Amino acid sequence: MDIGHFTLQLMDRMNNYNKWIINKFIKYLSGSILEIGCGIGSITQYCVDKCDVTAVDISSEYVNIVKERFGYSKKFRAQILDIEKELDGSLKEDSFDTIVCSNVLEHILDDVNALKNMNKLLKKDGHLVLLVPFGNALFSDLDKNLGHHRRYSKKDIKDKLLQAGFSIEKQFNINIIGAMGWFVTGKILKRKELNKDLLITFNFLTPLFIFIDTIVRIPFGLSIINICKKTK
Repeated sequence: MDIGHFTLQLMDRMNNYNKWIINKFIKYLSGSILEIGCGIGSITQYCVDKCDVTAVDISSEYVNIVKERFGYSKKFRAQILDIEKELDGSLKEDSFDTIVCSNVLEHILDDVNALKNMNKLLKKDGHLVLLVPFGNALFSDLDKNLGHHRRYSKKDIKDKLLQAGFSIEKQFNINIIGAMGWFVTGKILKRKELNKDLLITFNFLTPLFIFIDTIVRIPFGLSIINICKKTK
């Protein structure tokens, strides 16, 4: 099992953390939903019983996993798709109300082209919910080992979204404590993998971190959430 799959398995068990993240943007998910880079379904699990969901991933292994995991739902379908490449017609353009893409764009070499393809797949005035890792200063071997090409500043991702035909309705950071932990793990301790015990502890303490995130207004975090509208 590669490190990417191993990390997805670890993250999938972080129920408190995953619920926190999804609750930050679930109110923006409506209509027919396309999930880009579904992995093994850590985000999918919170949408599949509420919405019409199409999940795509570049990995046939992950697509097979989510088909088996969520195949009970008549509102769910999954298929292989490389969002960076030219669209192959397997998904109709202008056909989705919402696209959700969480912790995926940083893995894509040509991220602007990927965003342009997402734009094409959305209906007029459709929405993109995009979560990306924040902070070039946090980039380390930990990112590289996870297959990240970059982290983003708010300006970086805003410029790329505008270039791809989106307007930004809302943009905010999340997870101050996580950013601090990432800095210590990657930049100071020079670790190349996420620690299982540390993730378990983080998941257990998530209610505390939610409280801290609510009362402490600091302009950074582990991630940036962008709520975007198709404008052209």
